[in-house]
Amino acid sequence: MTPSGKKISINPDKQTEFTPARLEHREYAMGDKVEARENILPQSSQRVTNGTRGTILAIDDKSTTIAWQNGSKSTLKNKDMCFVDLAYAHTTFKEQGATNDREIIAVSKMGAKIFHKQAVYVAATRAKDNTEIVTSDMATLLKSAGEEVLKTTAMDMKVGGQEAFDRAITAALGEKAICRDNVSKIDGLKQLIGQQKTQTTGEIKQNNKGITIEMLLRS
Repeated sequence: MTPSGKKISINPDKQTEFTPARLEHREYAMGDKVEARENILPQSSQRVTNGTRGTILAIDDKSTTIAWQNGSKSTLKNKDMCFVDLAYAHTTFKEQGATNDREIIAVSKMGAKIFHKQAVYVAATRAKDNTEIVTSDMATLLKSAGEEVLKTTAMDMKVGGQEAFDRAITAALGEKAICRDNVSKIDGLKQLIGQQKTQTTGEIKQNNKGITIEMLLRS
């Protein structure tokens, strides 16, 4: 349904520009720090690019005026404000490449279990002056912070040679895939790929058992 109340039927498989979203309620006030989460093309001012931060100068029942850090100002209608979010917190992924004066790293009990070495490095090196960590499970956080998350690449497979190739094929096809020569193994892969339907999720299903891309590359 459009803002005017008109109902439109679409086919998500064919509508490539279609992006689903969840309706959320937010409250803004003068002085709030905000950030554009999409490219915004307001009629009354220049384009605002995704990721631009700013400060709210004025609000009324029809529009919001924002002063952006690049020196420009925009008066956005309410429908454009759905592309603006509060900018007081970011995920670690969003903060890659950012530089701030101070950082407060908030880690939940669940987050402490998956906060690996690479994520800790990004989070802890964003601030020029001071970094603080707030968590409800410091012991788990300290343990997870030293663990690395490694990914197997095609280059790793090449460097590993025949033994790595054998392990990858066995992991993907089971013990029956162990053959005496590469030709038989490659034929086994061709047979697997030819018989199965490749899903958009990146999985190949065989006998109700999911074989993921990671399994094919695992050494």
